[in-house]
Amino acid sequence: MRINLKCKQIILFANLLLLSPIFVLAKDCYVDANTSTSGDGSKSSPYKTITKAIDKGCNKIEIKKGKYEENIALKKGVELKGSGKSTIIIGRVTMHNKTKLDNLYVKDEGIVIADGADVSIKNIKVTGANIGIKTIGEGKLVVSGSEISHGGKGFYLQYGKNVDIRDCDVSHNKEEAIDIRANVDGIITNNIVESNKESGIEVIAGRSSLIITSNKLKHNNASGIAVQFYKSTKQIGHLKISNNTLVGNRRYGVDCKIPSGGNPMPGYWEKSINFKYNNISGNGMGNLAKFCKFSDESILNATKTAKEIEKIKKEETEKKLKAEQDAREKVKILEEKRKRVEEERKREQQKRADLDIADEIEQILQRNIAELENLQEKNTKLQEKRSRIKIFFIGADKEVVNNFEKQITLRKNSLHEGQKLVNKIKTDEVKKAVEKQTNEENDKLKNLQEFYDKYKNQFALIPWVKNLLNLNK
Repeated sequence: MRINLKCKQIILFANLLLLSPIFVLAKDCYVDANTSTSGDGSKSSPYKTITKAIDKGCNKIEIKKGKYEENIALKKGVELKGSGKSTIIIGRVTMHNKTKLDNLYVKDEGIVIADGADVSIKNIKVTGANIGIKTIGEGKLVVSGSEISHGGKGFYLQYGKNVDIRDCDVSHNKEEAIDIRANVDGIITNNIVESNKESGIEVIAGRSSLIITSNKLKHNNASGIAVQFYKSTKQIGHLKISNNTLVGNRRYGVDCKIPSGGNPMPGYWEKSINFKYNNISGNGMGNLAKFCKFSDESILNATKTAKEIEKIKKEETEKKLKAEQDAREKVKILEEKRKRVEEERKREQQKRADLDIADEIEQILQRNIAELENLQEKNTKLQEKRSRIKIFFIGADKEVVNNFEKQITLRKNSLHEGQKLVNKIKTDEVKKAVEKQTNEENDKLKNLQEFYDKYKNQFALIPWVKNLLNLNK
C-alpha cells in the first residue's frame, strides 16, 4: 500500500511538472480556409480558421492560400506564416509580445501592435486600412520587405516605440506614409515612400532618436520629410537624415512645422537634425523650408552627396586660394603703383631741386659773363692803343696780359664752382642742359687760353736780345 501511494505521488508530481509553462512544447499548426471541415490542425487535417488555431494553443501557425475574414489577436509568442500575398486576412490583426507575421496579405483593417510588445513583421502586404500598422506604447517593432499602401496612414508610430523599418514600400496612401510621434527611436532605411497624399515621413523631433537613411521619398503631396515641434515635447531631437533621395515632392524636400504653435529655442531645427549626403532636388516649394533656418553647412550636407560635397569644397578651396592670390596680386599692383607714384614724386622733387641748382649755375655763369665782358672791353681798348712796332720791339702789353690772366682765372673759378654744383644734379635732362652750358664755357675758356698764349708769347726783339745776352753769360 505504501509503495502504491508513493508511485501515485510521483505520477501526480510529474503530471503537474509537465503541465508547467516551462515544459509546454511549441505546437505547429496548419490552417486552410478551403478545407471542407475543420480538422485537428495537422498538415493533413488543418483548421479552417486562424482563430481556432490560436485558441488551440498553437505557437507556429502556417496558413494556406485563401481568404480569412476574421479579426485575429495573436497571443504571446505566436508566429503566423502565410503562403504569399494570396494568403489574405480580411480584418484586424492584433500582435502581442514576441509575435511574428510573415508572408501574407492583411486587407481593410490593418495591424495593431499592443503596448510593450516586441514584434516582427516580414514580407507583409497591407492595403485599405485606416492605419496600416499602428503601435501603442513601448516595445520593439521590426518591419522588413513589406508593402503598406492604398490606405489612410501607412504607419502610425506612437510614443515610446523602438522601430526598425527597412526595405518596405509605403506608397499611395491618403495621409502620411510614416507618421512618427515623439520619443520614438530606431532606424528607417532603404524604403520607397512615394505618391502619398500627405508627407512621406512626418516626425516629432522632441526626444526622438532616429536614423532616417537611404530612403526614396518621391512625389508626395506635401513634403518628403516634415519635422514637427510640439510644446509638450520641446526637447532637442536627434534625427540623422542621410543618403536619402527627396525628389519631386509638392512642398519641400524637408519641412519644419509647428502644428500647435509655440516657440522653439533658437537653432532648434539645426540642433535636432543632422544631415549627410542626401539627394534633394526638384521639390515644388524648395529643397529645405526657409523657416528651418539651417546654416549654409547644414544645407550643403543636406542637399549634396559626399562626392558633390568633396567637389564643392575643392572648388571653394581653389576659389579661396585664387581669391587670396588675386588679393596678393592686387596688393602687389597697388604697392608697385604706390612705389611708382613715390618714385615719380621723388623724381619731381629731385628735378625741382636740380632746376634750382641749374638756376644757381646759370646765375654764376651770367655773373662771370658780365665780368668778362667788362674785362674784354678793357683789353680791346688797351690792345688798340698798342702799335705793331711797339709790340715788335717791346712785346705784349703787361696790363693786357694781366687782364687776360684775370679773365682766365675768373673763368676757371666759375667753371669749377659750377662743376661742383653740376655733380649734385641727378635728373638727366637737367644735367644734360647744364653740362651743355658748362661745355660752352669750357670751349670759350680754351679759346681765351689759346689767344692769351699766342698774345703773350708773340716775338719781341728787345726781350729776345736780353734773353740771348743772358744765355751767353
